Amino acid sequence: MSEELPDMSSFQYPWVTQDGIDDKLFVEDMIRESCNMANMPDFKTKLCYFFSVASSKVFTLTADPETPEFDETLLKKRVFDLLTNIFCGSYGRDFQAYAAYLHYPCITESNKCNRQLICGEPTYCCLDCACDQTCIFCHACFQSSVHKNHRYSMSTSEGSGTCDCGDKEAWKSDYYCLNHKPVASVEPSKVLLEEGSNRCLMLINAMLSYIRDVLQHAMFFDLPTSYYLDSIKVPHAIVMFNDEVHSYEDVISTLSSALDIDTTCARLLAARIDRDGCSVVFCGSQNSCDYRKQMIYENQINSFVGPLISRVADGRLVLHQMMAVKLLQWLGSDVCSQFPILESLFCQALLNVKSPTDVVLRNCFANYMLIEERKLWKGARIAVQQLIMCTLTKDETYRQTFACEFINIYEDLHLNYVNDDHAHSVCAVSLAVQIFTTPSVARMLIRKKNALKVVATTAVKLTSSWIRDDRVFKFVDTEQRGNIKRVVSMFEDFRYLLNSLPTQLDEFDKDLLQGVTIGYGGFLELLARMDGMDAMIRILNESTRYELLWECGFTVFLSLAPAMKYFAKWAFANRRLATEFFLQTRFQMSLFHLRSNDTAVSYKIGGKVEECIPYDSTKDPVSFHIPTLRMLCTLFTALMEHNVSKQEWMVLPVSHSPPCEWYEYPLRILSAVAQYNAGMWFRNHRPIAYSYQYYTHPVTRSSMFQKDVVMLQVAGSLMHSADKLLIQALVKFDLCSWAKLMSKADEMSQFSSGRQRLHTVLVAEDYLQLFIMILGERWTRGVGEVKKDDALRRLVVQMLCQRPATFSAIDDFLGRDGAEDAFLEDILSSVANFQESASNRESLFSLKSELLPEYNKFNWFYTKKMSFDSYEYQQTLRTDQPLDMQACPPPMAPKFKPAFVNLLSIYASDTMILILQLILRRKLLSLPLHSDGQLERAIFLIGMALNDEFRQWQEYRPPSEGEQVDSTNQINFTDNALSTTMDGMNLLQMMEKLVGDVIPSIDLLLKWAIARFKAVDALKKFKKEGKHLDEEYAFLIEEQYPDESSPDEVTKEEERRKQRHKNAMRHRQNAMQTMKNLSNQFVDKNQDMLVAHAKNSIEEDDVSFELRKLSKEEFPVAIGPDQSETKILESCTAQCVVCLETTSLSDSSDSVVFPMFMQLSRIFCNVYERKVENKYNWKYPLYVPFELNYGLYANACGHPLHFTCFKEACLRMMLRNRTNSDRYPLFRAKRNEFFCSVCKRVSNGVLPLLSPMTMLTSEK
Repeated sequence: MSEELPDMSSFQYPWVTQDGIDDKLFVEDMIRESCNMANMPDFKTKLCYFFSVASSKVFTLTADPETPEFDETLLKKRVFDLLTNIFCGSYGRDFQAYAAYLHYPCITESNKCNRQLICGEPTYCCLDCACDQTCIFCHACFQSSVHKNHRYSMSTSEGSGTCDCGDKEAWKSDYYCLNHKPVASVEPSKVLLEEGSNRCLMLINAMLSYIRDVLQHAMFFDLPTSYYLDSIKVPHAIVMFNDEVHSYEDVISTLSSALDIDTTCARLLAARIDRDGCSVVFCGSQNSCDYRKQMIYENQINSFVGPLISRVADGRLVLHQMMAVKLLQWLGSDVCSQFPILESLFCQALLNVKSPTDVVLRNCFANYMLIEERKLWKGARIAVQQLIMCTLTKDETYRQTFACEFINIYEDLHLNYVNDDHAHSVCAVSLAVQIFTTPSVARMLIRKKNALKVVATTAVKLTSSWIRDDRVFKFVDTEQRGNIKRVVSMFEDFRYLLNSLPTQLDEFDKDLLQGVTIGYGGFLELLARMDGMDAMIRILNESTRYELLWECGFTVFLSLAPAMKYFAKWAFANRRLATEFFLQTRFQMSLFHLRSNDTAVSYKIGGKVEECIPYDSTKDPVSFHIPTLRMLCTLFTALMEHNVSKQEWMVLPVSHSPPCEWYEYPLRILSAVAQYNAGMWFRNHRPIAYSYQYYTHPVTRSSMFQKDVVMLQVAGSLMHSADKLLIQALVKFDLCSWAKLMSKADEMSQFSSGRQRLHTVLVAEDYLQLFIMILGERWTRGVGEVKKDDALRRLVVQMLCQRPATFSAIDDFLGRDGAEDAFLEDILSSVANFQESASNRESLFSLKSELLPEYNKFNWFYTKKMSFDSYEYQQTLRTDQPLDMQACPPPMAPKFKPAFVNLLSIYASDTMILILQLILRRKLLSLPLHSDGQLERAIFLIGMALNDEFRQWQEYRPPSEGEQVDSTNQINFTDNALSTTMDGMNLLQMMEKLVGDVIPSIDLLLKWAIARFKAVDALKKFKKEGKHLDEEYAFLIEEQYPDESSPDEVTKEEERRKQRHKNAMRHRQNAMQTMKNLSNQFVDKNQDMLVAHAKNSIEEDDVSFELRKLSKEEFPVAIGPDQSETKILESCTAQCVVCLETTSLSDSSDSVVFPMFMQLSRIFCNVYERKVENKYNWKYPLYVPFELNYGLYANACGHPLHFTCFKEACLRMMLRNRTNSDRYPLFRAKRNEFFCSVCKRVSNGVLPLLSPMTMLTSEK
């Protein structure tokens, strides 16, 4: 609060006339007063008097929305021009003339744009030169810069930023556009000299003091009497404020009813209130204003959000506030841009210092206006922020000084924002993006002010109200959602501060490393409060009474996920940070484990016994939120990326076996996902359905699902027993009974329910796919021997393996941030061919043919539908390819890092061999728990093991004499698979016996696996003997594919395909010829045409047979002693609607069937009883009883197809139905329902089409 000024109404200045103020005398008097800093009180008093008079002349106090509030021309001429004259030291002189007077014409040209961006304005970011995505150009600067020839991205502004043209810390090169290219570098002290600097500084201080005094009374507690002139008579006014809570309709209806105005006027007033934040809605005496205000209050008193905010104020105060806002806008937009040399003087006045090294007082103008912003309305807030952004955040000298003050009041600003109702873009906290995204400022704040710790501490304090039991976030009130969104907005500040990652190792000084480490400790405390959040239990018997508020938890996580990624980037960039982060996170995880009181139980699978914590999804809660463990997973891979040797990280607290929580919680989550996919969460499926959607969404999967799989890889690599992870997963997936050797009767008795068998089979498929991911997904940095961009390249390849795609579709599948756009273009050019569309259709990227072997059907980011669609598309590309292409085998994965090589021992473990043999045995014996999905995944796992063993023996070199060989990580899959038997057969023999008895897609993969198995086994034998396999080995590989493509089989298949093509063409030509003949003969309409057409229709019917008429008019008899005689027909054919092949109906040909729908019917029932007893002792089994209780109703659509074609079509439909598990099924596969391939009619059985063996003759 400034000092009380003398009563201005008692003064008579020489420049005050009856008509107002003499401009020239006023300017000259103010220039004289500014010669001495001791005259500051008088200078300010005269300036306030000037504003009091000018505000009454320029502004109009009116409630009419069609009447302008001020005269813009008069405001410029009688206020701004006079203030410019005072700045320039002479009446009638503007900034350009003053620069010429000082002999520095270049000082009127700013080296920085600093233009305030309006909402919706287009912005441009150069992908090649920008330091981060927050660095933008306005349209004018971009068009006049060299960046328009670079790779760039476009977006729209939210209205809270400025153009970064001229900021050297925003761009790597080409900092300026042609409009802002610097001409010369000058210092204010050398240009303005002492006299000019004092005058300008005095004027700036006086104006800021006036603005502060006026705006701090925004809620109209009244101004000091010194600001009121008795000569100025204006009415009182009601000012209504925009509270960002009420809607347009609320404001319009309130104004219409309380102020007795029409709807059009109320709508215009509501628009002004929304635009400026407040507006005068009524003018009159104080009593009338009080009455109308009471009417406004009573009109909204029963509203859910409360009444509208309105105040009654003296009209002179309202005019002063209008003047203050216009002054702020003029200083921020015009003065700083027209005379940028005043920026440093503005910074001194805003911070109340004389140099950047001075101590800033808390009550300086900048601090005070930001802390007390809740007293201001929208227009005033934007004006204050615009002035600060054009001065303090852009001046390189005072930028760090203001940043230190901003971090000092950071907690106060966010406390105000959480309790405020205005949008984020108009609040002081939005300045963080302008401050924290400057690399030099961000690193300085981390070093000197522990900025990361300040942000974390503030976040912990603001989220303390969310904690319930066990110090974990729990959201129970839907009203918390608005508060949550305001709190989590500050989590972006972590990303802004960490975005300035040093590029050189020498930039990681001691203070910076210490600041980041301390900040990470606070951030870790925030993560710990999310561990176990929103836990859920699978309900069996009754539906849940209320649903979990899962949205709040994921809102918090999605806001923190970017910060986790940036902390990980720092860990990957610096070895010391990776170690410090790992130790802190490991300790935090131990505290999380203390909250669990589970006791381990012994489980025996095969001949192996392991201690496992039992898990029952109906009793034990599962949470999708374990951010601390996922952060630990990332940090472990960071240590491996720094090539930390085993001796070094063994010293860390992971020396022996990994703690159980490292694999316990990821396995529980993946088990719940498998149960959800199997349809076991049908009672309370909504929370887990949406959680699963976020869990696997392209944007969040790298922070959740991927981290859980990698955490299991970490845990498995640290386990001494290769069977432990397999058994732990069996327990969590509740598959211990499934993994036992049983007979068909035992399986039927233990899995008696069809639903139970189905659930077990589907969960087992997800179990197998989990280990496909654990053993095959090695494209993560620190896990496999890959480079930084290899993971992104592989995702692009897998995306294009589904189908050719547009750039936007690829971008959506990857779920990247915009910073990787430049890398994506380079990757696409290396892996894809660009197909430019000649029409209006979108241009597509298609995968290069040489990259087809990299296709992985069980890629960890594929959904079931993606996997199915990608396989069907790949089959269209591999039709005439050799077996190793048609089978779509597992691709060769990169090598594991040395720390993860231990995972390869899982292939040859006893438990893995047992599981694979069980799956093959169930398929051989057609046991209840067999399925094609399990078989396909099992063979895929076998192929992965063979690939790794093949590479191992390819790189094998015989040890030299005296050399010790480490065989602990050696893959012995083929040896164990051949030596372990079940029912007298080893794994290879089982696979060979299955050839030809499975569906074609699996049969191809099975043949490839058998050939690969024999090739690996032979290669191993030759390598152990020390032979050189050049031509001999090539011959050996050819011998291992005897069933791949024998000449007879190829010729037969080729002829069959050609015959089908000919049949289809002939059928099509016949149909076209028939239509042509009918069209030519239609005009004649004679009987000959009808007879010919009928004859032609009979000949072209799918099923044709010859009827023989009876010579005697007798009713034919089918059975009994008087059975009519029949005669064998010579030929009867049917054409399959799927393959279009015409088949003769005989015992030796393929069976032909009709899709048919069967159901029990009671339409002819005579006795309607639930249970009909045999009351009448019916003795005629060949005839139905007269009560007709139940009858079989069947109808067929009449579309014939081969029985083999029917089975393949049903299999495709069932797979497609399973991939869309979240969608309501169109047919019920559990009841053996399917669609006809032609008419899509629902059917549940088939009607065999048999050849007629006999025909009636003319005699009995």
